[in-house]
This record gives sequence, C-alpha cells and structure tokens, in this order.
Amino acid sequence: MSDRSAPAFEIDEVRLLLNNLGTAALDAMLEVEPNDPVALTGMPSNMPFDRMFGFVEEVAFSVNQFTAEVTLTVSDATLSIGATRWNAVGTAVTWASVGTALVWADARSL
Repeated sequence: MSDRSAPAFEIDEVRLLLNNLGTAALDAMLEVEPNDPVALTGMPSNMPFDRMFGFVEEVAFSVNQFTAEVTLTVSDATLSIGATRWNAVGTAVTWASVGTALVWADARSL
C-alpha cells in the first residue's frame, strides 16, 4: 500500500510460469517488451481489486532444466498514461483545435 491521500494497492512484479502455456500464449509472452500495456485480470479473491492496468517496465526470463518463467516489472497505468496519450496526438493537432469540453481528468486516465 502506498502513501497517498487515498490508499492504493500496487503490484510491482508478476512472475509467470511458461511451462504449461499454449503456443499462442507463449509466443505472446516472448514478445512482451518494456513500455507495452498490460491488463492483469483474474486476481485472487482476497485482493481489493479484480484487475489492474499497467505498463511493462522490465522483462526478465529465467530458465533451468525444469522450468521457464518470465518476471514482468509493471507500473500502474495512471503513472505512465500521460506519455502514451501525448504519443497518440497527431502532429496536426493544435491547442486551438482542442475542444473546450475536454476535462483534464479524462485526458489523464484510461
């Protein structure tokens, strides 16, 4: 839990065992790179939320004679979404072309 005005739970790392994944899921995991968006779903029932949206900060693979796993270091989407939103803005957009109904909170969240 973080120090904030409202408590927030964070998941910093996700470790996935690759041994039992199907081919398509394994291929998808092998293609994950830093800055990729992720949605973690199916959280255990004792968690205060059932899904988390974030971005991959680091990918680390661990392989031995028995198992293969990937560890994803992730950050909460609200901490990184600003850069993604700016990258999505076309070069032809000017401040004058932005509607007056735009609300800052909507521009900074998923």
